[in-house]
Amino acid sequence: MEEDQSLTPMLVEMARVQEEPSTPSSTKKIEEVPKEEKEEEVEAGLYREFAVGSGISSSWDDGDVANPEEDECGCESKVSNTVRMCTRGLCKLVGAKRLGHMAVLFSRKRVGDKQTTTRLLCIVGPFWPFAFSVTYPLVILVSTTVAVVLLPGRSVVTIGLWAFFVLSLLVTLSLTACRNPGILRRHAEQPASSWRWNDQARTFRPPGAVYDDDLGLVVEQFDHLCPWTGTGIGANNLAAFHAFVSLLCVCIIFDVLLHEEEEEEEEEVVRTVYCEGISYEADEEDVRAFFAPLEVVDVRLPRYQDSGKIRGYAHVDLRGDEAAERALEKDREDLKGRYVTVRLATEKKETPRRTRPEGCRTLFAKNVPYGANEDAVRNAFSQFGKVEDVRIPSWQHTKRTKGFAYVQFAKEYAAERAYAARVELKGRALACDYDADQRPKSSFRRTDGHPWAKTRVGRRITKHARKTTGED
Repeated sequence: MEEDQSLTPMLVEMARVQEEPSTPSSTKKIEEVPKEEKEEEVEAGLYREFAVGSGISSSWDDGDVANPEEDECGCESKVSNTVRMCTRGLCKLVGAKRLGHMAVLFSRKRVGDKQTTTRLLCIVGPFWPFAFSVTYPLVILVSTTVAVVLLPGRSVVTIGLWAFFVLSLLVTLSLTACRNPGILRRHAEQPASSWRWNDQARTFRPPGAVYDDDLGLVVEQFDHLCPWTGTGIGANNLAAFHAFVSLLCVCIIFDVLLHEEEEEEEEEVVRTVYCEGISYEADEEDVRAFFAPLEVVDVRLPRYQDSGKIRGYAHVDLRGDEAAERALEKDREDLKGRYVTVRLATEKKETPRRTRPEGCRTLFAKNVPYGANEDAVRNAFSQFGKVEDVRIPSWQHTKRTKGFAYVQFAKEYAAERAYAARVELKGRALACDYDADQRPKSSFRRTDGHPWAKTRVGRRITKHARKTTGED
C-alpha cells in the first residue's frame, strides 16, 4: 500500500505533461529549421533540388564523393579522376558552382510561395577542356584559313553564305556545350506509375531519363556523352546538337567546293597569242608590261644561238579566253618604237610518228646545242643501247656545228627506244627522227673538217684516207 501511494503523484504528473498542448514557439521552431537549412543550401549553391548521384557533394568543401571507391548505394564509382579534376579546376578558376560533375557558370533563382527553384543558364560538362581547347580552336582555325586562302575574290553572296554557316556553327556548338542537357529535378514521391526509382540518384525518374556516371546526374531523354562538346546530350540540347552536326557537314562540303573551284580556276585553259614585229631590244619584262594588266602565264622569246638576240617574235600565254580576247586589242600598238602584230596562235598539228624503216639503226637529232660535242651526244643516247657512231656536221668556214647530229646504234631496238623517248641535252629537248637515207652527204663534215660517210665502205675509205695523210 505504501508503494502504490508513492507512485500515484508520479503518474499524475506524467499524465499532465502528455495532455499539455505544444506551444506556438516550439511549433514555429520546428517549422523554421528546415526552411533555414534549405535557404542556406540554396545560397551556397548546393542545388539539392536536382537529381544528383548519391555520395556526390555539391560543394567543394565536402569532397567529391563520400567514398572514392564506392558510393552510398554500394556501387563502384566509374567516374575518372580526370573528370573530377576538370570540373574542380574550372569551378575554382571562375568561382562556379558544381552540380554533379558539371560546373554551373550562371544560374538564376526563382523564389516562389512554396519552394525556391533554380534555372541553369550556363553549365558545362566534365569534358569542357576538350571542347574549349580542341573543338572551338579547330573550327576557328579552319574557318580563318578558308577566309584567308579561298574567299578572296569571291562574290558577295558566296562570302555571305559562308559567314552565315560558320557563325551558325559556332552558335549551335555553344548552345550544345553550355546549355542544360535536361537535368532531372529530384522527385522523392512517384509522380506517375511509369516513373521508376533510381538508386544512384535516390529519385524517381521518367521513361528515357538515364543516370550517367560521368555527369553524376539523371538526364531526361539522355542520348550520349559527347567529348567534342564536353557535355552530355539530352532533352534540352539534343536539337542544338543535331543542328551543330548538320552545319558541320554543310561547312565541310562548302569548303571542299570552294577548294575545288579554286583548283579549277588554277587549271583554267591557257590561251596563246602570237606577237610579231617585236623590237630586238625588248625582253620578256617588256612583253609582260606590254600586255599589262592582263595575267601573263609565260612568255617565250626565241633567240639566235650565235648572237643571243631575239628573233623578233614571241608566244605569250594568257590565262582564260577573256584575257586572250583583250590581248588582241593590243594589235598594232607600239613596243619600243615598233608596231606589234598580235593574233591568236594556231595549234601546232601533231606530226604522226613514223614507223622505223627496215634495217634503220640511225636517228637524226635536231635542236642540238652548238656547244655539244660527240661525247656529250653519245652519253645522252647511250641509255637506250650501245652507240656505234655519232656525227655532228659543222660549217667549214667557222667550224661551228650546225645544230643537228646523226646517232647510229648497234641494234635496231635501241634506235626505236630512243625515237619513242624524250631525249634532253644540256637542258634542250632533242627532236629525233629516223634517218633512212644511207647515202654519204659530202657537204657534212666532222668537227676535224673531214667528210663522213654512212656506209661501211665509205667509212673504210675515210679511214684509209686519214691514215694516208698521217692524221690517225
